Amino acid sequence: MKFLSKIIFSVGFVFSISIPIQAELLVVPAVKDWKPTEGKLTLSNAFSIQNKSKNVIEIDEIINLFSSDVKEISGLKPIINNNEKIVTVAILFELDKNNVGLGNEGYKIEITDKIIVKAYSFHGIFYATQTLLQLIKINKGVLEKGVIIDKPNFPTRSIMIDAGRRFYQVSYIQNLIRQMAWYKLNELHIHFTEWSAFRLKSDKYPGLAADDSYSKEDIKIILATG
Repeated sequence: MKFLSKIIFSVGFVFSISIPIQAELLVVPAVKDWKPTEGKLTLSNAFSIQNKSKNVIEIDEIINLFSSDVKEISGLKPIINNNEKIVTVAILFELDKNNVGLGNEGYKIEITDKIIVKAYSFHGIFYATQTLLQLIKINKGVLEKGVIIDKPNFPTRSIMIDAGRRFYQVSYIQNLIRQMAWYKLNELHIHFTEWSAFRLKSDKYPGLAADDSYSKEDIKIILATG
């Protein structure tokens, strides 16, 4: 499952991120719209998840990752069940191609006696799962009922690391990419070249790179994670 829309390798850039304050729902970044209703939904230990959009591999991958993350952060053990005859489903995921207004990364979450997640694309489905993960973790599986509608203010939401001045292990970058997804950041900029070191190993110029530098395989791993 890809977490980011882009990874940039170059020498520098400028970015800005604006996070509005919305006390009603403890999610970072704050959602665009939250309309609470009465009551709460308590997820059972083995709640059921279903993908209503058949033959969309990306959503199956997202749901598998979501299920694994729920187990890790809460101890709950969700069950993925795409049998439409099962009526006691706790979370339903569905593409809604009629809701163009959500954009490519927006989503809608309705929390009643179950949770219905809709998005125009699988990117929106993924970001909806990140919101749900935060709510499940913070509220220990007990969610306020209501409707969330959310989409990003900016198409590019970036972070940069300066690997030219300081070498970062591949495992650190992989973990950073996962954390970026949690906060719905979608572009990682890695700065490889600086006066202090060149961080890309070269077959043509074997003495060019510093001792701590990235091989072609390292780059492949980073790209595969992102």
